[in-house]
Amino acid sequence: MTGTRQRVLLGAAAILLATVAPVAARDSDQPRLYMGVRIGESNPITKANDVAGVSLGANLDRHLGFEFSFDAYELFLPSSRYDRAAELGIAGLLPQLRLRYPLLDDRLVPYVLVGGGLAIAQINDAKEVPTQWASSGSLTSLRAMGAFGGGVEYFLSNDITFGVEGKYYLTGRETYDTGGEKHTVDMNAGVLTFGLRLFYPEIGFDESRLAEARSAIRPYVNVRFGGALPVAGDVFDGVHTSPEQSMLGSNLTPYYAVGIGATFGRRFDLEISAQNYELRLEPSGGGSSEYAVFPVLVQPKLHFPLEDLRLDPYVLVGVGFDNAELSDSSSSGQKDSGNTQGVIGAFGAGLDWFCTSDIAFGLEAKYVVSRGHTLRIGDGPELDGNLDALFLSLGVRAYLADF
Repeated sequence: MTGTRQRVLLGAAAILLATVAPVAARDSDQPRLYMGVRIGESNPITKANDVAGVSLGANLDRHLGFEFSFDAYELFLPSSRYDRAAELGIAGLLPQLRLRYPLLDDRLVPYVLVGGGLAIAQINDAKEVPTQWASSGSLTSLRAMGAFGGGVEYFLSNDITFGVEGKYYLTGRETYDTGGEKHTVDMNAGVLTFGLRLFYPEIGFDESRLAEARSAIRPYVNVRFGGALPVAGDVFDGVHTSPEQSMLGSNLTPYYAVGIGATFGRRFDLEISAQNYELRLEPSGGGSSEYAVFPVLVQPKLHFPLEDLRLDPYVLVGVGFDNAELSDSSSSGQKDSGNTQGVIGAFGAGLDWFCTSDIAFGLEAKYVVSRGHTLRIGDGPELDGNLDALFLSLGVRAYLADF
């Protein structure tokens, strides 16, 4: 895995938040459901990489909240031969309590949290084969996990907050075997994340508010998750291509995207979307490498207004570029190279549903045309690539201001 995805997401969020105009917004003592999304990256005070989280929960009253938090981060497993023998992905499901204290006329809300649950620690992307848990000889380990921390969130509108959260995970230590040697990894880690929390129901919502919001010029952030399917099967001739992490045993590999854009009334919007998915390349001569692809698209969208203001169908086209990174090779002594950038195009369609005037959930299908990439395995011939891919995704769009 690489941290490029998180840096792109954080940069996009910072740009968008800088455009938000002040609006009347505040917390409420009314019980409300919420969904939270968080991203982070390694920094000088933590060893965790590729940090992400999703929460589903509720504010029960002005001061108490409860949530189920799905958290994921990665560590490196060192060895005596390599800078890292493998990567260690840790994913936990944690029921958590949040104690909140609204300030500044209920617009700024600091909080503390504590929770505990279960985590799966999985060894992947091994440079030194085999690398496995010494106690079981397998790649996965189920273990208890605790967490504590706190954060602060700021209400951008009555139903959307932007926040910063620090959390420390208590996951313990475990011994792994790599290259015939045993090492112990400390899986406890602290993380710092940035995110949005989306509340339902919206305070003061009615159909006139929805109609007004749908007709306005509004900046938004669009976060998506789904699957990417390489249409050509094998991207390069003679190099078997498979998902870096298969989704439910299929040929789909996880796909992430974040977009920043603006709507101009009900018929048109313009979005810049940064995406990421990862493949596993396995040449016929042996070995394997991780192939991470980062498409970036400028994509206008044409919307088709319906009588039902909550439904929003659209079609899109796009043009941009993509960058591919070849990494985590397990081929000893072999140097692979190739052209890593190309011009891309896209077309697709989607349907959003507005649960509040500021929050819409949706489905999207998009086809990306990507050619011009090349790959050379060691001293072999240069291979032309076909990175055409179909993206199927679920998304949430958060509108942050009206103009």
